[in-house]
Amino acid sequence: MKIEHSLIDLHCHILPGIDDGPRTMAESLEMCRVALSDGIKTIVASPHVMSPLHVSPDPDRITDALTGLMECVDSGLEIVPGADVHAVPEILDRLKMSREGLTVNGGRYILLEFSVFLTPAVMSGFIDRLLAEAVIPIVTHPERNPAIQDNPGLLFDLIQCGAMAQITAMSVTGGFGEKAESTAFALMKNNLAHIIASDAHDSRKRPPVLSEAVALAEEVVGGERARSMVVDYPRAVIEDMKIEDLPSPTRPRRKRRRIFKTHKQVLAGIRKEAG
Repeated sequence: MKIEHSLIDLHCHILPGIDDGPRTMAESLEMCRVALSDGIKTIVASPHVMSPLHVSPDPDRITDALTGLMECVDSGLEIVPGADVHAVPEILDRLKMSREGLTVNGGRYILLEFSVFLTPAVMSGFIDRLLAEAVIPIVTHPERNPAIQDNPGLLFDLIQCGAMAQITAMSVTGGFGEKAESTAFALMKNNLAHIIASDAHDSRKRPPVLSEAVALAEEVVGGERARSMVVDYPRAVIEDMKIEDLPSPTRPRRKRRRIFKTHKQVLAGIRKEAG
């Protein structure tokens, strides 16, 4: 199935001078140009919030950067407010006061990044507390988390709690190494990945590109599911709609040996099983 050029990038560090993304408006606009050329028509601007590695930007600075970009960007590209939120206790208190600047477009969905040092019990507890506030966490780039790479079943438990998951396009295409690549395919194969996003930070090394990853995803989950990962589910998140048609997840086997396959090896196995 050929996916029409109406892709949505739900996780993109595109605001100028805010975090470790583009430093200038010119760099942001170049990222927008790259995104449009790849068929992306909507981008969620998702700067780091409450990150231990980055100074949390002032909300007014984020608003000004978003407004400035929206005024300069090509009319064919929609920019939506969001955030790449790190799982720290302070977030729960902030959400009780307001979702603005934390959730995607001010709705019920939040892009949530877990530290590699958190235990599974802490992660599950954090998700339970978010759900109690009617906030649905979308766990970002789990395929790059070493604990989940070693035991993808950890993500199964989080999905069963009520979370969703977003994998990174460059992980699918091999840009983050074999471990992330192999894990991304395992998550897709077991219905543990619901959205593909770029997590772009610039126009060259980590660009806002989805099409190549979507083409590879089609061979694992089929054309309809691949479309949902970059069109239907992201649009539902932006419009704050309830998603009721997520596929049933299965628990992956824990990796007993640290052997990781490239996407070519994984796809060869899938094609062999199919025929």
